[in-house]
Amino acid sequence: MRKKQSLYVLTFSILTAFHIIFANFYLRIYGYMNAHDHLTAFLSASVIVRGLLLIAISVAGFTCIRVNRRLLPVYLGLFLINLILFFFI
Repeated sequence: MRKKQSLYVLTFSILTAFHIIFANFYLRIYGYMNAHDHLTAFLSASVIVRGLLLIAISVAGFTCIRVNRRLLPVYLGLFLINLILFFFI
């Protein structure tokens, strides 16, 4: 695995960990934003950030898979974890 590929995997693993932490506190953040009248901005920002995360994982996965097919399960796993979290919140 080249340095660039390992950096991609590490970066998206860390972003997935942050996404999981965000998913755990989503209801509390939702309530706080609703109480302070910032709910529409929060919902818009969360959908945009989640979409960008999925697109970034997809693009990085496709570019790295061309070089090394052994990383396919890693990127597929990261993509599916982030996609499933989106629907269960």
